[in-house]
Amino acid sequence: MINVHMATKDQPAAVLALYGECGYHGGLQDQDLILVAETSVRVVGVLRLCGEGDAAVLRGFFIVPEHRGQGVGAQMLRTLVLHLGERCCYCIPFDHLTGFYGSVGFSPVNPTTAPLFLTKRLARYRAEGHQVILMARPWSGREAT
Repeated sequence: MINVHMATKDQPAAVLALYGECGYHGGLQDQDLILVAETSVRVVGVLRLCGEGDAAVLRGFFIVPEHRGQGVGAQMLRTLVLHLGERCCYCIPFDHLTGFYGSVGFSPVNPTTAPLFLTKRLARYRAEGHQVILMARPWSGREAT
């Protein structure tokens, strides 16, 4: 059984260990909202919601390979949406995951209408060869406030 919840104060080491396993080096900030998915044995999924400027940004979303395709990520996204309410949130997922993020209300965003730091991040990821897309939920066509 997988339990999805906000990370407890004693879990940052487990979160950072999973990030290391996945090759992610984004780190953690004190103000991040961190959700974890865990079995009775270990943390198997993590995502963090970061405040960047006036925007909320979903970052560092990983599920260990042996738990992918089992609904863990979908459960984590649904939990995140409960915490977001109607607040706008951006993400830059791989473009093959557009439908996955769309299942909880994320929609593609024209980068020219997004905060500049996200437009630059998207361009950097694409320059590194990543096939990614900028998405947001809910999206009204204007910058998040």
